Amino acid sequence: MLIKVQWLNKLLIYLVVSGLPFYYFFREYGSFASLIYSIPLVLLFLNSLFNEFQRNVTKKYILHICFILEILIIFNIFFAILYLNLWDRNLILLFVILLIAKNISIFEFEDSFTTSANALMLSALIGAIGVMAGYLESLFYETHIFNQSMAFDYPYSDGLSETILLNGFFSSANGSAYCICIGLAFSQYQNLINRNLKNILCFFLVLTLLLTKAKFAFLYSFTILGIYLLKGFSKRYLILYFCSLGLLYIFLSHIMVAISGSYDYPSVHFRKLLFSLGSIDFILGNYGMFKVFTLEAISSNIFLPIGLNQFEEIYNGRPHFMFGSLIISGGISLAILVTAYILISIKNNLEGFANLVKNHYFYIGAFFCFLIESINWNFGNNIYFWMVLFSLGSICKLEIKKSNKINLKT
Repeated sequence: MLIKVQWLNKLLIYLVVSGLPFYYFFREYGSFASLIYSIPLVLLFLNSLFNEFQRNVTKKYILHICFILEILIIFNIFFAILYLNLWDRNLILLFVILLIAKNISIFEFEDSFTTSANALMLSALIGAIGVMAGYLESLFYETHIFNQSMAFDYPYSDGLSETILLNGFFSSANGSAYCICIGLAFSQYQNLINRNLKNILCFFLVLTLLLTKAKFAFLYSFTILGIYLLKGFSKRYLILYFCSLGLLYIFLSHIMVAISGSYDYPSVHFRKLLFSLGSIDFILGNYGMFKVFTLEAISSNIFLPIGLNQFEEIYNGRPHFMFGSLIISGGISLAILVTAYILISIKNNLEGFANLVKNHYFYIGAFFCFLIESINWNFGNNIYFWMVLFSLGSICKLEIKKSNKINLKT
């Protein structure tokens, strides 16, 4: 039987999950923050490892496929690090964060899931406070501690003046958007803030999410809007909306659409002119160019990874692509294993998925958005991504439990 979440384990969950915005903020000022943060992270990982061992090894039935994939993933990581000498901290963090997120998201003990939801909500609240600090800073101060000034031709800006992005405690506005989005997704499952204060919390999170002006914030907003408007219609319409929104988002993230002469060319965000329709140009952007770089690096080293550090030295940046980044770091085998792990985890937790759209659209919206955003970013060591993924089964069980209670009353 798994160990119930006691006060020490709860404390570790709060420190690791809720303390993430502070970690990202203070690590910019030195490695001491990383050292401090690693202590609860390692302790929570050891507890998760012990729980995983109890769940899979000490039982007499055949090992679960996900556990076998976890073993293969860790062997792949150690092969890349020890045999190929491709030391990459993100490879280690991939397995550490994956295992932690899995164990604190499962529903075997409802208290564990609630604690995780509370921690995610606090993390989002801290992240939102950081964004608000960046907004106030942009109004009254000329410093850029919590915000970032971008050039006049930042993609999809007015093209006339600098764009101020509210990064908050994170290194980018998208980082804050991920954090706040998670808070909204799990606000329904936390029990620290309830009743009218819960509505105020959600309003504050939505406000700060929009203030970031991050592309992920717009994706999440349009996803929630679509779910709300189409949830009463056939599922085909909602699926069509999701597919259309996802494709449009991916296109506009990689191909910049701008009026001729309104942007610097070539520049970081406007890399290569593809074609023009009258005065409207379609330009390969930064994310698109790094896809090209990623394919170039993979094609020149098909069987063995080149390593993330070497990729950064050659192309002056990281792959903006989770699958591609996994190939660069650990090879095609690691990318296939992690992708299979994600797909199997989703497939194993699809029971009652249709009902979640009606009653859990904040969560379903985040689930969809993070899967789409994995094409733009590497979430391999991002605890927000893995907790959204692994919580699917827990939320399905919550919905079933709720339906059973209603049936008993009737």
